[in-house]
Amino acid sequence: MPERPSIAVLTGAVHFAYGASTFASWRAPFTCGVEVSKRFQSGVDSTARLLNEGGRASVRRFDTFVRIRQQVTSSDLVTKRYRPMRAKDLTVRLKLLSCPRPDVTYPDEPDVTEVATINVDVSDSMHLPLAQRGIEVTMRFEQSQIHVTARTTFNGQQQVVNIVWRPTW
Repeated sequence: MPERPSIAVLTGAVHFAYGASTFASWRAPFTCGVEVSKRFQSGVDSTARLLNEGGRASVRRFDTFVRIRQQVTSSDLVTKRYRPMRAKDLTVRLKLLSCPRPDVTYPDEPDVTEVATINVDVSDSMHLPLAQRGIEVTMRFEQSQIHVTARTTFNGQQQVVNIVWRPTW
């Protein structure tokens, strides 16, 4: 235990203010993910959640990138692949969500909050079959920001979105 704990805390705060990236790792302040459409799973999903999107039985899910209290570093990258819902979609729109619980499954559960929206233009790939019109979404979590990069798998076109966490979290 430091002789003067208040000085130790102040010193740490000053170091953090000048170079937050120097801290090796920290715990995620909430569960972070996106809203996606997944295949309906009989016996798992309630029939009340059943949707017919793009000609298939589906359900909206919370697709987790990082769970609350998960240890992360600024060099950790999480990448996931998605594709448009319908052949006519020119944009893949993903809602970036947060939740103070680790066990979230659906985006409409209590405590789930929409933090931002990620829009990825896929209009250059309209000539391809739907299954080949994918995107990759990569997130890098820092102590005060989430860096989101999305790219189309067809031509590699990238979009970068920086989202600043609310200071009250």
